[in-house]
Amino acid sequence: PYSVGYKNGIRFCVCDKIAYDIKIDFYADCRIKGLIYYVLNQYQNAGNTFMPVDLLCKKVNYYSLKYTFHAKIGYVLISNMVFSDPALYCDEYGVSFKYTVSDEEQAIEEIKILSSVPVKKETVSESDIDRIEHELCVTYGKSQRKSFYLMEKAGISLLIGGPGTGKTTTIKGLTT
Repeated sequence: PYSVGYKNGIRFCVCDKIAYDIKIDFYADCRIKGLIYYVLNQYQNAGNTFMPVDLLCKKVNYYSLKYTFHAKIGYVLISNMVFSDPALYCDEYGVSFKYTVSDEEQAIEEIKILSSVPVKKETVSESDIDRIEHELCVTYGKSQRKSFYLMEKAGISLLIGGPGTGKTTTIKGLTT
């Protein structure tokens, strides 16, 4: 149930209940792997790439004790699973999915290419921003308006913020 649940976005607690009902052992490799993937997924969904192994072990045990089986899993079992799983990458920073590491390496290479391309700097005025607001029927806040001045700088800039803070609306204006 764990691999099917992981691939289909089914919550771990549901998979654990199914495993319990069909009498899968709480120390079964598929359960430990399911817990590891669940915890890594949560960590990465929170914006982190690498999870320290000790934190991974603590979180795996937290959920193992919280859900159906209420069983503690030894750190050695968890570590052995982590280091033997071909889909996981481990280094001095911690554990990650290999596809995440690959995606980050690709992004780094693309950023290197982008940063080597000469960029024509744009001059931005308050009236330019006012015009864009009018065209898009939006009103930018103070921090959003500041982001327009990034166009005056060479290089790559990141526009960050939580959900609903106006990143997409600001990018629409920047590309207008």
